[in-house]
Amino acid sequence: MRPHPFAASLEELRRVAACVESRSLDEASEGVLTLRLPVLKTGPAPSDQLGILAGIEPDGSPMMLAPFRLPTLRLPAGPAFEWLRALLDRTSDASTPIGAGAAYLADVADLVERLLLDQRFVPSVYQMPGGRLKAAWVPWLHDPPASTRVSGLLGSMPPVVRAEPGGFNHQPWLILTHAIAGMVEATVRRILAADNYAEALEGRDAESDAAVAVLGGLLDRSDAVRVNGSAGDVFRDVRMWLGRLIDANQSAAYRLGLRVLEPDMAEVVRAGDERWRVEALLDPRDGVGERIDVADLWRRGAERLPLRCPVDDAQDFVLREIARIQLIDERLRDLVQGASASSIALTTRQVYEFLRDTAPVLEEAGVRILAPEWWGRTTGRLGLRLVLAHDEPAGGAGGDAAPSPQPISMGLNTLVRYEWQVSVGDRPLSAEDVLRLAREKSPLVRLGGQWVEVRPEDLEAARDLLSRGASGEMTIAEAMRAAHGLDAHAPRLPVVGIRSSGWIADLLEGRFASASLMFIDQPASFVGSLRPYQKAGLSWLAFLDAHGLGACLADDMGLGKTIQLIALLLHERNGVGDEPSAVSRQPSGEEERGSGRAGEREDGEAEERSHQPPVTSHPLSPQHPAPGTVSIGPTLIVAPMSVAGNWMREIHRFGPSLRVHVHHGLDRPTHDAFLSLARSVDVIITTYGLVSRDVETLRRVPWRRIVLDEAQYVKNTPTKQAQAIRSLSAERRIALTGTPVENRLSELWSIMEFCNPGYLGSSGEFRRRFALPIERHRDRERAEALRAVIRPFVLRRLKTDPEVVPDLPDLVETKEFASLTPEQAAMYEQVVAEMLSQADRVEGMQRRGLVLAGIVRLKQICNHPANVAPDDEQESDGEIGGDVVGLAGRSGKVRRLLDLLDEVVAAGDKALLFTQYRRMGHLLSRIIRHELGAPVQFLHGGTPRGKRQELIDHFQRADGRPMVFILSLRAGGVGLNLTAANHVIHFDRWWNPAVENQATDRAFRIGQTRTVHVHKLICSGTLEERIDEMLEAKTDLADRIVGSGDAWLTELSTGQLRDILTLRATALEGEE
Repeated sequence: MRPHPFAASLEELRRVAACVESRSLDEASEGVLTLRLPVLKTGPAPSDQLGILAGIEPDGSPMMLAPFRLPTLRLPAGPAFEWLRALLDRTSDASTPIGAGAAYLADVADLVERLLLDQRFVPSVYQMPGGRLKAAWVPWLHDPPASTRVSGLLGSMPPVVRAEPGGFNHQPWLILTHAIAGMVEATVRRILAADNYAEALEGRDAESDAAVAVLGGLLDRSDAVRVNGSAGDVFRDVRMWLGRLIDANQSAAYRLGLRVLEPDMAEVVRAGDERWRVEALLDPRDGVGERIDVADLWRRGAERLPLRCPVDDAQDFVLREIARIQLIDERLRDLVQGASASSIALTTRQVYEFLRDTAPVLEEAGVRILAPEWWGRTTGRLGLRLVLAHDEPAGGAGGDAAPSPQPISMGLNTLVRYEWQVSVGDRPLSAEDVLRLAREKSPLVRLGGQWVEVRPEDLEAARDLLSRGASGEMTIAEAMRAAHGLDAHAPRLPVVGIRSSGWIADLLEGRFASASLMFIDQPASFVGSLRPYQKAGLSWLAFLDAHGLGACLADDMGLGKTIQLIALLLHERNGVGDEPSAVSRQPSGEEERGSGRAGEREDGEAEERSHQPPVTSHPLSPQHPAPGTVSIGPTLIVAPMSVAGNWMREIHRFGPSLRVHVHHGLDRPTHDAFLSLARSVDVIITTYGLVSRDVETLRRVPWRRIVLDEAQYVKNTPTKQAQAIRSLSAERRIALTGTPVENRLSELWSIMEFCNPGYLGSSGEFRRRFALPIERHRDRERAEALRAVIRPFVLRRLKTDPEVVPDLPDLVETKEFASLTPEQAAMYEQVVAEMLSQADRVEGMQRRGLVLAGIVRLKQICNHPANVAPDDEQESDGEIGGDVVGLAGRSGKVRRLLDLLDEVVAAGDKALLFTQYRRMGHLLSRIIRHELGAPVQFLHGGTPRGKRQELIDHFQRADGRPMVFILSLRAGGVGLNLTAANHVIHFDRWWNPAVENQATDRAFRIGQTRTVHVHKLICSGTLEERIDEMLEAKTDLADRIVGSGDAWLTELSTGQLRDILTLRATALEGEE
């Protein structure tokens, strides 16, 4: 047998295999493998991939198969799984492309990993030639997700994977299942042996106890089952037990189904025969085609049924399946009657036990259960309907009418009359109905034309409720919590509905957050035009505001949350007193000029103003009373310092009739002076930092409303800022944020606790009820319950929503990979080694701090060696001296960045470049100027306010000059409008996708007329690739909970950290 001319030598195989970072190669053995491979008339044919790379064209002759000898590295199943997992994480290298066979087997390893994570494997026993018993862990491939994946792998198996002539005879099914089974068995056994599970069997005699013998074969490194007696009996017992689990004939076109039929009520009336029937049927496994009643299989003409297989095969399948499932419930044995199988009759109590106890087990075993549609629904059992009544006030807040300056309700503390009604679906039950159900003592009762499940505990709760009274008064908050099952003191029955009228019905049904919302008119004093979705937001805010209810406006960045709030301020002043004159008030010392999102047009109007109206500075003293008489109290807006000035400008632009004061600066008024000032203005703007410092002054003002911009700033409940803000008294509260859920649901609780205190319960209660089940266990029911609870108070629209998307261009995201230089790689490995060596010697907060500091250092190394500041140098300074020549060559990521920016500059475009580190920003500024000669500017947290606005205006100017605007993620990631850029580059990655998206939204927002290209730089083979996966997971959480949705590195074990942080071969740059 000849060798193959295209085969790699053993040395080449080891070199290429070593490109995948894995210790499993230590267990590789060398050998020779025989494969049947294609040949042409001119000789052996290359693979398609090699032919393309080498430029080898086929000669057009017929292709045949011939055996060849190939040098081989052989790996046992366990190490092979580890190597293939590492291959999955590997970024393709053009110099060593991954062949079709290796890529396919890596996909198989991915399926194995999913099976292991989901614990989809079961124990089994095999009888080997000679009678010896062998225990094994076998994969469970009988669930739809796994079977679907296996089907896809079967259909995509490359020819080279089945090219070995051997015991499998080139059969894809045998090859694939053998590979999956081998990797599952080896991995499970290794884990169990490493944790010494077999130690639990010490002192127990395996020869006299077959169960101990089987467990020994499963838990030990040896798979032998040593029994004293008949090995055949043990084998049959274990396989019969396994047969109860396994859904046989997974490759069959059908699966067995059981349909539960209600009694024929006419027959019940005529003969008193209340019998239920359970019928057997054939259910198409792929869901396509007709169901076949099993009774029809034994009737004449069965061959004319629309079957996908011969009638005899279908009959055999049914008999085998019924024989299998009767082991689960012996009552199913009666499905076999003589030579046919069709149906059984059950009493009402028997069918109840079947539906409650047997059906779930049968479904796990692969049987399709077709139960009556009322079964399992809250409308099919005793429940509660909450009826609320409330006296509507004479006035209202809807339509064009201006709201009353005084609160017309107490918000969630508004008292309403309530009555609990015991009901089935929409039908209320009287006390007599409940007593009749109790007398019948049947688990299923026909009531009002439908069957109802009567659980003893439901019946007891209903009788208790009716005996002690079920009406009274409660607050709206209590009613909403009870309606969603969140009230521990509510009756012990499921709540099946809530009935109310007026504005309470609008609130509970979420009508004011839906398309059915009736818009209020845009205020006449608003300068500009609101889009329809912005009018909807204004109407929603006005509705909640009028009834003293807190709101969280969580629109995507750039959709105009600011102007919707300004429109609300103007709306509530329609017809109340005289319109105040346009005057802005500032401290006379440090003036609030040049900060925030100057030039931002969140209303999306195409025409930009040619210049900003002047900001009028006014002396702050009680001797300057406000023009007009306004009885509406002031609104306090708390915002990050970077956008406080922008609020002033936006109010001046869109609501010039509003009087605004920015509370900031060394000579800001306090105590009586501030109280007097607050009485003479409509809006006071301050920063989060000043709230905690001036909390005593701010507490003296009876605020009409408190607004939090970028409300995620209060996400950490114990902070002084959050506590100071919650201590302020206000009739109304509004939170503005683009990311109501960032990392943890507790942050959503913090925002809702500000808007409507106490609504979601205490922090601990919320964590137990929602955060842990949703974040850890991905509990969909709890996620849906949380969505329903917050729906009335959270309004979120995305840029991709149909009513919004016409205003925005497309956004294109790409990931740009770079390699480390040798200097970077050496530093990286040193930090990893030091951190891992110390991680096992400390614990708790000290360990978390150690890990977090190490990760920050690794990210800085990925950026540039010079990004790592010496211990005696302060990061806050950040200036890097020395010669700029040669700096670019020390970082692979910087080289990749320069390649990108070279194209940007050549095209005459502009780019935003975000980094977390001020030191790196200074470094990039010097490198870009030196290497590209491009105009570049840098905005960071230390940039003076006046200079900040100058930089923004300069960048936004349409002078056609290509420019790069470097921004620190903290200072420039929120609140700025920079639509002059059509490229956004994230130089280093953030832990939080919401933060990155906020930064991207500086360019991708209303006013942008071009496609925005987002480039995310990632160092191959480093933790940055792992961070990318973590970012994807965090986005999924935010999406699931509030419609837009995590692994903590510091909480991982040392072994997990090693897997994530260890440098792989793909990280290092090759020699040029």
